[in-house]
Amino acid sequence: MGQMQFVMCGSCTMEEELSPYTVTKAESCQRILKLINGERYRLPEIASRLGVSEETVLDDLRALEKAGLVESSARGYSPAFAIFTRDDQKRLQPLIGRISRAYEHAVEQSMDVVRAAYDDCGFADRGFSFADMAYILVGAYILDYGGLDFLLRSGFLAPARQRPGGRYVFVGYEGKLFNLRGSWMFGHNYRFGPFIFSGHGELPAEGGRKAFPEQAYRWWAEGRPEAEVKQVMEELGHILVALYQGTRTLQALSQSTGLSVNGAEEHLQLLQELSYVRKNGAWSSRCPVVVPEARARIGVMVEEGIQPSASRVLRGGPSPADGGEEAFLSPVTLGRGTIRDLGGTKRLPGPGWFVGHIGTVQPRLAFSRLGKAQSRADYLRRM
Repeated sequence: MGQMQFVMCGSCTMEEELSPYTVTKAESCQRILKLINGERYRLPEIASRLGVSEETVLDDLRALEKAGLVESSARGYSPAFAIFTRDDQKRLQPLIGRISRAYEHAVEQSMDVVRAAYDDCGFADRGFSFADMAYILVGAYILDYGGLDFLLRSGFLAPARQRPGGRYVFVGYEGKLFNLRGSWMFGHNYRFGPFIFSGHGELPAEGGRKAFPEQAYRWWAEGRPEAEVKQVMEELGHILVALYQGTRTLQALSQSTGLSVNGAEEHLQLLQELSYVRKNGAWSSRCPVVVPEARARIGVMVEEGIQPSASRVLRGGPSPADGGEEAFLSPVTLGRGTIRDLGGTKRLPGPGWFVGHIGTVQPRLAFSRLGKAQSRADYLRRM
């Protein structure tokens, strides 16, 4: 993508003119951002320094400003998000290493806490071993969601900003000193009614996972109405929750979910193709469901069992978010050794997992607040 790499964490629109990835893709826009990153410049100065016409620069600036990525004043233009130069990144590397080691050490020293949470959540009773769930509990809840929460509380992560296209953190990196795609733990989460569908881990070389919520993104890309996709996903959610509670025949599943036999059978065939369910006479689940009680217990695990020890290690350290400047240290390197020891995504029982009924349980470890590495708009951009 030209001279710079960009990362968005949060949620943004599918409208191209407001998508930060789309707007910053042009090399001409990247040259402007790189120039005004160190010092404010007015339109004539930008055009002169870049050797292009004022009209060309103005078109790019208007596009950037419309998306909320550039701010203007009487003194000139400046980026409205953090851009890390190569020198910035070199200075950040030791800090990132220190954060990573501290958090990973805290996780390694607290695996008994993780196992206790696994036992309390009843995953074993549903047929999911600790090896099945370790990547989800450690990789997603502790390192990703918990890592973001930890960085935010410790002053290393600025909150997302509301922009015309959505609420997110957007960051630019000069050059490719950081291998973002190679180190990022990609997660997709989307809420449909009372359910959140989640997938986590490395992405295929091309396209997206054959899992949810990516399948819903594909349906949107194909032009299926929003309301229709929402209804289908909610029906799939009811099926997955029912099967997580126990094996059922097609007729029993139809009765418990209120779906017609034909409708339930059609959904089951899709879920079977995507490895969420299996059929051995009756239907059973291959996908863990994190119900509200389990989600609350996992939140306690992260907040009381992991983060306090990590905070003690980092207490008193410098924060790149000091002074009110928007800065972003994603957990791209948090606990990479721990994830590697857990076998990466290979131990997942299926293509992802599923967060069941939200109910009234709203622990601080909330998907909607933390945001994800890739949004629905970003996924569609990659297709």
